Amino acid sequence: MVCGLINIMHNNITRLGCNVCYGHAHDSQTAMLNMKMQKPVMAYGLGCLCGHEPDYLKGRPASWLNQFAVMYLSDNGDYNIYPINIVNNKFIWNGRQYSI
Repeated sequence: MVCGLINIMHNNITRLGCNVCYGHAHDSQTAMLNMKMQKPVMAYGLGCLCGHEPDYLKGRPASWLNQFAVMYLSDNGDYNIYPINIVNNKFIWNGRQYSI
């Protein structure tokens, strides 16, 4: 069974025909479409930057991932994206650990 988020990402790249990156997806997912004679297009759904215990969940656990990304983009549209996970209010970037 395919996750709903993957369907959303696949629909976005199929409809838009370009790379897509968005945040606050609560989960980290990717989808790729590689059509013949074209460059592959990818969709990145990044985690969120929110608390894991919102009132509306009424104490039920949330399986969310705190995450952000660093993206390098060239003038011709080539790019690399580096998702960064935040675990226990800490993350590692470029060999250094940060606390938030």
